[in-house]
Amino acid sequence: MKRSIINKVIGAFAPGVALRQLQAQIVLDKIESGSRKYDGASKGRNTNDWIGISSSSNVEVQTDIVTLRNRSRELSRNNGYAKNYSRVMANNIVGIGVTPKPIIVGRSGKSEKVKEIWDLWATNVKCDYDARYNFYGLQRLIIKTVIVSGECLIIKRLATSKYEVPLRLQIIEADFIDHGKFSMLNDYGGITWYGIEFNKQGERVGYWLWNRHPGEFATVSKRIDAKFVIHVYDPERPGQHRGVPELHAGMVALKDLGDYEYAERIRAKTAATQVGAITQDLNVEGDGDLASSFTTMEPGTFHKLKPGEQITFNTPPTNTGYSEYTKNNLHSIAAAGGTTYESLTSDLSNVNFSSGRMGWLEFQRNIQHFQWNVLVPALDEMFIWFVEAAQVAALLPMQGKFKVEWTMPRREMIDPVKEGKALTEMVRGKFKTWAEAVREQGDDPDKVFEDLKEEFDKFKAAGLTPSSMPEFDPERKNLDPSLNGTALK
Repeated sequence: MKRSIINKVIGAFAPGVALRQLQAQIVLDKIESGSRKYDGASKGRNTNDWIGISSSSNVEVQTDIVTLRNRSRELSRNNGYAKNYSRVMANNIVGIGVTPKPIIVGRSGKSEKVKEIWDLWATNVKCDYDARYNFYGLQRLIIKTVIVSGECLIIKRLATSKYEVPLRLQIIEADFIDHGKFSMLNDYGGITWYGIEFNKQGERVGYWLWNRHPGEFATVSKRIDAKFVIHVYDPERPGQHRGVPELHAGMVALKDLGDYEYAERIRAKTAATQVGAITQDLNVEGDGDLASSFTTMEPGTFHKLKPGEQITFNTPPTNTGYSEYTKNNLHSIAAAGGTTYESLTSDLSNVNFSSGRMGWLEFQRNIQHFQWNVLVPALDEMFIWFVEAAQVAALLPMQGKFKVEWTMPRREMIDPVKEGKALTEMVRGKFKTWAEAVREQGDDPDKVFEDLKEEFDKFKAAGLTPSSMPEFDPERKNLDPSLNGTALK
């Protein structure tokens, strides 16, 4: 900064000296940067304002978390692209729901009973503390909250005796965490940091939560044991305690783009309202009234002009770079959010099959990360709560080891014919099992198998063998290949 001021002073009195000094400084900057291994760590005129702070993830997040969360919500309320982003992510991560396959290890015959009890609880809105969604609707609410606000809390609530499985899930926003709660826990060496309590080993042991949303009424914070809380978020650095909105890196660009589009709409609207201008030739004799005979125009009307008057119609200006500028910004915003331009904007005008498939595959990798690394751990914890509650209600045995397998929602095929054949060949080539292929379609292999078996039995009892099932014809010798598997009588 001092060097810059000195150069300006010298330049005012001796421009030649200032120029030579600037040239020398450029050479020194290049020599200095050349002695380093990484250009990203170089220092010079182009990087002097590039400041990086060596702080922990928690210091960075806690400083900006409230502002980020509030701005992200505002964008989601009022910006069409931001609202569509959260909807697209929730549709792909959860869809109509991630479904479980409960299992009692070593007691396969009893697993159906667990599934039956689960279905009675999970498909009823009684599992929701607010009685609005069933378990699968809650999944979508959780993910949308994480996408927009950065994090979500799930509270374990024990229900009254009128519930068969005495468990209800309360979904609350991260605003409920008492952000101003700090303390040193000298009794065992722990700490309360921004409303989250840790023991001396750094493990979470409690949350200080407001009894109501702090934006509504006067509230009181109370400590809740961590075993009753599931904190859902996607950490970006090791040891990160809180989550940030998923679109945080694109929020400024999205806000600027919204302002730009608003200004363009006003400009176009203003230009469209200015139909033209009326000019008067003062050398032409008239009735002496210089006022125009009309100032407005309506469709389908004619006006008689006064002597010397002439109408010049406006040609509204066009912004030829509007579309390109908007698309470039939306590509950057989509990349920041881990989605595709087409998914963010629903614009498929420039997509062919190959480019669409490549973008879709990369997008699905981001979706799979959210499914398996963010959502499934929370689902596993909720399943444990369910088992414990069912055991308390004597609906499940106290003995036995329970586990669960989750099936993700169906991934729609871009080209069902080609992709279906490829999936069939993968199974035939033993590169994946039939059960894996079924799960990829969002179905439960056991249920599909039972449905197929029931269907085959019905066809067999009726003496029919459809061409789609030639391998199940009990008299394979009667199959005529030329008839595509149709059984001969």
